[in-house]
Amino acid sequence: MTVCFFILSSAALYAASFLCLPFFWWALFFFLIPLFLALRSQKLSFMHGFLWGLVSYGLLFSAVWLVSIEYGVGRFRYCAPVLIVGWFSFFSGLWFMLLTKTVSYKGYKKTLMQTSITTGYFMIIHTLVLWPFFGYPQGYPFVCPLIPLMYVCSPALLPLIRTAGLLFVLIGIQVLFVQKTKLALLAIGLFFLSEKQRVGDWKKEMLCTAQKWTYVEPYERAQEICHHLIVCKERYPEKKIIILPESTFPFVLTEHLYAVKMWTENALHNDTYLILGGYRREGGKLFNTFFATHQGRIIYYYDKRHLIPFFEQSHTSKMVFRKGNSLFLHKKESFSPGASSPNTFILTGSDLITPLICSETFWAMPSCVQAVALINDSYFSLAYFPLSMRLLAQMNSLEQRTDLLYCSLWGSTVHKK
Repeated sequence: MTVCFFILSSAALYAASFLCLPFFWWALFFFLIPLFLALRSQKLSFMHGFLWGLVSYGLLFSAVWLVSIEYGVGRFRYCAPVLIVGWFSFFSGLWFMLLTKTVSYKGYKKTLMQTSITTGYFMIIHTLVLWPFFGYPQGYPFVCPLIPLMYVCSPALLPLIRTAGLLFVLIGIQVLFVQKTKLALLAIGLFFLSEKQRVGDWKKEMLCTAQKWTYVEPYERAQEICHHLIVCKERYPEKKIIILPESTFPFVLTEHLYAVKMWTENALHNDTYLILGGYRREGGKLFNTFFATHQGRIIYYYDKRHLIPFFEQSHTSKMVFRKGNSLFLHKKESFSPGASSPNTFILTGSDLITPLICSETFWAMPSCVQAVALINDSYFSLAYFPLSMRLLAQMNSLEQRTDLLYCSLWGSTVHKK
């Protein structure tokens, strides 16, 4: 019973650092300590690890669970999150089995082995765990233990030692805590010698704005966007670039060019640029697109390359059940990936901007100087997940040394390298 208590405490602290991030961010420095205390008194089994995974990921996937129930179709929407949690818990079981084999080691060798195994586990979750679902190496970075750290500071070492290195330090502190508490507490202080978040104005002429849209027909949605732009220009007449999130106009914008003219004539006039997410069709293919408009014309577009299976495209991998597409794509047309990487473009002056669309900010952020990311987080009714998305984007921008302007429904911000 004592071992199960320690395991459940570890899983609960890990989940709490995300679910109640403003109040429990500090748990990231302690969530592994109950686990290693349990390891000192008893060997851990695969089932112990599986239990840890069921509790922690069962809680952490609550937002995805709600999305599946609210927006999915067919019976598969109820079992998909269960299968994913089970898959993640399987890796937790393997992690615990490997940790048990380190019990016979002594001193710093034991510390090094336990730290390395645990770091490897979280890096597999971060970079590889979804391989069977995507058909190529892919992780789930939204549960990286470093995300709560971004809420309080921006580690200056992250661009140098990268995510794996910083994870190794964070985990090593907790392993060391079980053996030499004072030394571990001293090491925790190193994190807070890092830079604080530098979130502020990137470009004074830019305005990121969003609202919940209500109309589902093209013309009505265009009018709704137009009204929003009029209000924005009245409140912020000095802004020269207005940015709206991904899928703001969820129709083929190139087939509704009257909308671009409407926005220019009634709100933007000829002195303001508009960046927004919409769709584009070419050669029978549908693309999720980043548009830039000016003076009633589309002057730039970029088609999203990194698409998410089940949500945005039909899955062709033989490694998963192809009928899983019906979860979100039932009677819907899937997107096609863009043919080229994002190219920088210029709107005003000499500022080069790299376009990014949602998942490209979290999984495939390129190394660039300045980027604008359009995010669609309107599906999530639990606030903790959009916050985790924003902090993950901050972590990636810091690691890539990129100035990132992040525009989403749940909030927009600027992350400076």
